[in-house]
Amino acid sequence: MNLLPLDAAEWQTFCGGYNRAPFNCVPLIEQLRATGTSEKFWTIVWDELHHQGDVGEATYAIVPYLAEHLLQSDEFDLQLLAFVAIVEYERHRNKNPPVPAVLVNGYNWAIEAILTKILQLTPDNWNSDVMRYYAALVAIWKRLPVMSAAYQELDETEAREFLVRFYDDESWRHD
Repeated sequence: MNLLPLDAAEWQTFCGGYNRAPFNCVPLIEQLRATGTSEKFWTIVWDELHHQGDVGEATYAIVPYLAEHLLQSDEFDLQLLAFVAIVEYERHRNKNPPVPAVLVNGYNWAIEAILTKILQLTPDNWNSDVMRYYAALVAIWKRLPVMSAAYQELDETEAREFLVRFYDDESWRHD
């Protein structure tokens, strides 16, 4: 694991996604480590670190800590997978900044750790949303942005409708 120490000076220079304003996410990471995720935690993460496709260095910086949390947790949080899939997708768009050199190793480790951990989930923990964001993350990690966007945007109902129209076969509406 290659995590940026929480007392590193770089935290003060990182920007979030909202207006790409400076955002020190160390308190969020400390909260994550102390109490895990919550609705309030995710509201702050989504509002400050991702905004209408914009992400920043702080966004990338929290990803390894989310992976650390996933690896240490007994419970799976779909928000974590969805957030990381969308961040990785948006990283390549909207003139978003690159992952800073000081974060590259930890960020890359985190994506691979998350993908590996999700594969280890029992079938009871998988559903169409897990598959949707897992496939989206794999696709963008393998440089297939169109497929990643399609997986993110199409839920199972929309995918079934597409297949009904594409194959002109109503049987796609049912399992």
